[in-house]
Amino acid sequence: MKFKHKTQEINQYFDIIINETNLEKEIKNLIIYKKGLFNSEFENENNLMLILNPLIKSKVFGSPTHYI
Repeated sequence: MKFKHKTQEINQYFDIIINETNLEKEIKNLIIYKKGLFNSEFENENNLMLILNPLIKSKVFGSPTHYI
C-alpha cells in the first residue's frame, strides 16, 4: 500500500497549504480545486464532494455571470 501512503502524504501537504498559510482566497480556491483534481483518479464521489465542499459553499460558482 505504498501508493495509498504517498497519496495521504500529498493530501496532508495540500491541507497544510490550504489551512496553515496566509493566501488570497482565489489562490486558496485554486489549491482546493487542484487537490480535488489530484484525488479524482482514486477517490469516490462522496470523498471528492467533501474535498470540494469549500468551493461549492463559496461564492465562486454562485453568480450566473461567472460563466460569461
